Amino acid sequence: MGRVGSLLKDIDQYSTIIQDEVGGAKLVWEVKMAYSFLRYGAKPVDYWRFQFWRKSPSECDKYLTSMKYSKLYKKLRKLTDDKFHSGGKVYEYNLLKDYIKRDWMVVDKDTSVESITEFLNKHHTTIAKPNKGEQGHGIFKVSDSDKESIAKLESERNRETYILEECLQNADGISEFNKTSLNTLRCYTFIDKKGGAHLLELMLRIGALNANVDNWGAGGVGYVFDIETGICMGPGIDKQNKKHILHPGSNQQVIGYQLPNFDGFKKYVFNLMNVDRNARFVGWDIALTPNGYDIIEMNCPGGHDFLQVFGTPWGEYIKENW
Repeated sequence: MGRVGSLLKDIDQYSTIIQDEVGGAKLVWEVKMAYSFLRYGAKPVDYWRFQFWRKSPSECDKYLTSMKYSKLYKKLRKLTDDKFHSGGKVYEYNLLKDYIKRDWMVVDKDTSVESITEFLNKHHTTIAKPNKGEQGHGIFKVSDSDKESIAKLESERNRETYILEECLQNADGISEFNKTSLNTLRCYTFIDKKGGAHLLELMLRIGALNANVDNWGAGGVGYVFDIETGICMGPGIDKQNKKHILHPGSNQQVIGYQLPNFDGFKKYVFNLMNVDRNARFVGWDIALTPNGYDIIEMNCPGGHDFLQVFGTPWGEYIKENW
């Protein structure tokens, strides 16, 4: 299916969704989505997720839409010499090694069985991440007591390079919101054209009931935090645009929760921003563990949907300050 066919399919899908949610004639929604794509570079999912039908033309124009994000993505790839894409997690972990507190190692076809066994015996349960994996795909646990998981790692490392790392645990406060997943902070940062460093948005992602990951795409719920105080400011939102006062898995209230040592967190983030000043727009995934904050992943660029789903548009700001 070509680009036009894919666009028409998405228009049909999301016009039906909006008609079910809001009412009105499907043809009207189809026309509005087509116009928004041409006028704002908004794909149908943008039109739905950011609720463009509730916004004025000037408000819609402020959003970082899919097509605007695509242009930003290309700019960042040139600035970073494509290192974050070609080098994968091995490049990223070496870049961030001074800020990663957990133990980790690179595993490929040349890694000795002895060194893998030593690592497993030391940490017992570990996480294997494919070097080129994205959005949690291909990640699996490897335990020193689970022969099947060890055999899987032995097989997979002959085809692809992996990062094998120590499992992290949430600090007590974060753990209460969902005990089965590592619930992480997503922090968006931006370096402007004058070199000024800015914290744009901060969210906490909490996994769904019995989920092992907190990813938004895997049923997780995101909660937005005030960047001055570190306090959760409102209800959570899932990828279906549903709002949650109480977390649907644990029935816990996240609103009002304050991140511990928030000044220390901000200092940690601003230090991370200096590891590569060419990485001007980043979405950092950071865990709050019993040993403090620990960087999980550096996403360059950081994405545009989760960034703006809580109602603050960033397209105009980034364009003016690029």
